[in-house]
Formats: sequence, C-alpha cells, structure tokens
Amino acid sequence: MPHRVQQGLENCLEMKILPVTSLRQNCTILFSKEGKALVIDPGGDIAKILKAVDERPIEKILITHGHFDHAGGAAGLVDLIRLVHHQEKLPVIYGPSKEDEFLLNDMQGQGEYCDMDPGDNILPDHWLKDGDIVEFGGHELKVLHIPGHTPGHVVFYDKKSNRLITGDTLFRGTVGRSDFDYCDGEALLKNIREKIFTLPHDTHVFPGHGMPTSVKAEIAENPFFQ
Repeated sequence: MPHRVQQGLENCLEMKILPVTSLRQNCTILFSKEGKALVIDPGGDIAKILKAVDERPIEKILITHGHFDHAGGAAGLVDLIRLVHHQEKLPVIYGPSKEDEFLLNDMQGQGEYCDMDPGDNILPDHWLKDGDIVEFGGHELKVLHIPGHTPGHVVFYDKKSNRLITGDTLFRGTVGRSDFDYCDGEALLKNIREKIFTLPHDTHVFPGHGMPTSVKAEIAENPFFQ
C-alpha cells in the first residue's frame, strides 16, 4: 500500500510514497489541485503505480537517474497509459541529466548484474541540467545536478512545499553507493554539501529508498559528514 504524506500546509502538493520492485524503491507521486499527477522514479510495478494514481491523468514523469529500479518502468507506464487507459495526452518524461544516457540504454545489462527484470530502455523527452525548473500544479521543482552515485543524477527541490526528492544521493543516515566504475564518492559528498546542505535546514528529504529525513538531521547526524 502507498504511504500518503501530508505536511498539513495548504501550499503543499499532495504526495504518495509507493515502494516498487523487490528493491523497495520509493516511487513518489505528486497530485495537483486540478486532479493531475506527476510520477517520480517509476522503477517498476506499473499496475501498482496506476492504481495509486487512482484514475487521475499523469501529466509528467521525472527520473532522478539511470538505474533500473528508478527508471525501468517509465516506458512501460507510458505504454500502459496509451494502450489501456487511453489517456488523451501522454505524460512527458523529464530527466535525468544526459550523462546517464548510457545507463538508460542498458537496462538489460543492469538486470543481468542484479538477476532481476530491469524493465525497458527509456529515452526521455527532455534531458535535465542543473538549475532547470519543472513546473507542476503551480509549483516549481528546481533541478539540482548531484553527480557521484551516477554521472547524471539529479534531485528535485520544491521550495513551496519545503521538500527535496533525492533519489539515491542522500538517505537517512547514509549516502548513495559509489562502488561502480562510473561512480565518484568524493564528488557525491561534495555536491551534497554544496547543493543540498545549503538548502533551508527544515527542508524535508524524501530519498529513493527508506524513510524520510531532513537536511538538518543529516547535517547533524549523518556519519559521512561528521
């Protein structure tokens, strides 16, 4: 079942957190007051995602990075919307940064490495870069490029809702893994310090796996920054 997140503030977009795939990746769904949905990181379990959307049209799909548990369900989700739900206007896919194109083109190889069904390769409609803005429901989701876990990893900051969707960069009490050949652990920590820890300390952080946290808590308690 999805976990509904409400901040108790009128200016917040309604949010659902939906763990998908056996890796329990947090697919984040935002809803506008106009009854439209935005899906971040549909890694798989697309029927489950559509059920959580509850027949509201999906306007946009955002991808933080090219790993299959975050991006592998995007193409299938669009196809299911097209073939079964006959949505008049198909969702537009944004992100990540183009440096992750090699990962989005190798879902099968990623799946073989993990011995899992990786979903389908995906070509976004729009690559994202640092400082871009994705508009949804009267909110601006600012794109921050946080390379390290992958070269093209981006996160999404909604100042109006006081929320940051971090994918696999920053977690509660830890950070994203950096042991693949294309990773850069030093760059990951540097970018978190310079671009995430400089946000307001009361910013709510919603990672790609596990429980939410805050910028303040991670500055004070995350062992990677002590």
